[in-house]
Amino acid sequence: ISESTLLSEEAIYKQVSRARKKLLGTSSVDLFETTFERAQGNDLSLVEETLHAVFTIGFDSFDEKVVSIMNEDLCVEALALTKLLHETFQKTSTSNLLAAICFHLARIPAKIDQGELVPLQLQDKEKWNQELIALGFHFLTQPSEYDPFYLEALITSKHMITDSFDQAHWEDII
Repeated sequence: ISESTLLSEEAIYKQVSRARKKLLGTSSVDLFETTFERAQGNDLSLVEETLHAVFTIGFDSFDEKVVSIMNEDLCVEALALTKLLHETFQKTSTSNLLAAICFHLARIPAKIDQGELVPLQLQDKEKWNQELIALGFHFLTQPSEYDPFYLEALITSKHMITDSFDQAHWEDII
């Protein structure tokens, strides 16, 4: 999170510690209402970027302490929080972040084979979760102005529907 937000590890630790203390002393309903009331007046892009970073850390987790190559708990937590953010604010960029997360999560069953990463082009598409792909297309929304989450979701969606990763596929993406 520190690397993704360009904040020091110490600053992140302090923020987490303060949040933990606040969580322990506040009812969940009060905390939810207060947090989202404050966020509503602010630009949510930092929240979206943080959720994207948390998802990416989980999806590409190469921590030697973790048995799996991926930290699926982090991925699912980022998905749940992004969905909550989307339900609360109905922002197009959040919808596209949700789409990108769904597309990536759909590939998890095919991403690892015998403890080794499988490149996208070599993954068995039969193992991809079709419900998550459909959900990704449901959330994919063309914004009035392009944003990075839309571009990521759009490119990833092209990977989800292609039959081959040939020259025409890459030209279509470009």
